[in-house]
Amino acid sequence: MYANRNRVPVGQRARRNKLQKIEAYDLIEITGANRHREYQVVDETVSSAEDFEFQDLPIA
Repeated sequence: MYANRNRVPVGQRARRNKLQKIEAYDLIEITGANRHREYQVVDETVSSAEDFEFQDLPIA
């Protein structure tokens, strides 16, 4: 479906909304507040079909 598309970064607000939705499905756990949030997978058996490279984002 997305094989020939460029990857576009997700904005901070959109990322926060997506992660809150994933939390509502009990797939992740969010701890902390504001810029100190941490996200953890609830079910360790869930795996992704994609490999992702994560990089630290600059703190504004």
